[in-house]
Amino acid sequence: MQFDLEKINQYLFNFRAYIEHRSNMLLDMSNDLTSNKFFMDKKQEGYKKKVYEDARKTLGFNTWTDERSDEIINGAKGAINKAQNLVFANQQIHFKDKNDENPEIASKILYNIFCRNDDRKSFEEAVAFWGAKYDLIAYLFFLKDKERYLPISPGNFDNKFAKLGIDLRMSHRCSYENYLSFVGCIDELRAHMEQYFDFGVSLLDAHSVIWMMDSVENFVTKLEELSEDEILIHELSESFSNGDYEESIIDYGEAPRNRREPRFSNGRKIYPRSKQMSLSAFSRANYQCEINNSHHSFIRKNSDIKYMEAHHLIPMSQYEFFPNLDIPENIVCLCSNCHNEIHYGEKANDMIKKLFAKRQMHLKEMGIEIKIEDLLKMY
Repeated sequence: MQFDLEKINQYLFNFRAYIEHRSNMLLDMSNDLTSNKFFMDKKQEGYKKKVYEDARKTLGFNTWTDERSDEIINGAKGAINKAQNLVFANQQIHFKDKNDENPEIASKILYNIFCRNDDRKSFEEAVAFWGAKYDLIAYLFFLKDKERYLPISPGNFDNKFAKLGIDLRMSHRCSYENYLSFVGCIDELRAHMEQYFDFGVSLLDAHSVIWMMDSVENFVTKLEELSEDEILIHELSESFSNGDYEESIIDYGEAPRNRREPRFSNGRKIYPRSKQMSLSAFSRANYQCEINNSHHSFIRKNSDIKYMEAHHLIPMSQYEFFPNLDIPENIVCLCSNCHNEIHYGEKANDMIKKLFAKRQMHLKEMGIEIKIEDLLKMY
């Protein structure tokens, strides 16, 4: 299979940075990914091995005989209840309903999957009975043997493979041949990961590395956003030093409603920030922290203005989903401590709620409507 190694290596670089950042420790080159506590946390990727172990125990297929349909159906029902997000909720319901409708056929197919070795035939029988429910059928084969088979979320992996330059699609292609291609692709990636990281990577761990792409991308986006914030801080400092910080102040309702187009850097979109918009937000706040105007700060060099930092309440990573986010209505004036706390502190949600209550009406007047629960998820 043809891979875009440049894209894959860039992703693995970002993945490693993400894991090391979240776990606050370097990857152990003398061990494997399972030694990383963050990676193996049950809220991250450790749950898959737990699902595998618990579901297999519930199935108990080592004691099955082809005549005991009740035992097989009950075991399968318990195993599907353990699936978590490895099987879509509607497919879990569908699986149970079909088994209840015709337990004899269902138990026979399940017996063939777990107790016989003709996997191609068993896969085809499963599709014929339960339908082309890729996530469901892949889950059953994964429970049979995690060294040979993997869970699958067709649309999610289609998207992730496309980003990595891998020409393989699973959506609406539920077949044994396609499934083997998927597992084979992950196995090739696994081998490449072993070379890249210089430690052992299991088939399931390789699956998890790709599965985590959304979290890794969000992490990289936030880093880039912080980098852009640093650039903005520098530009604002120059304005204060030059004494031009009060020129062309924009009041609420005066900023352009239509957003500027993003620029591209290293294949990624960078969303524009205007120092004029931030200066306008500073002026309106009278250069005081909007969390608490009594918060102290130092005086900037070459000026008599108190140092403050600009923070986009709705993050710029959401830029393309709203009319324009780089406007005074969406920029809050914060002291350095509060700016860091809103990104990293335990009281961040309370701070966001307070600022949102002040700005919600002004944002709405600019055509920006958002619920507080959705805003909190963006941080």
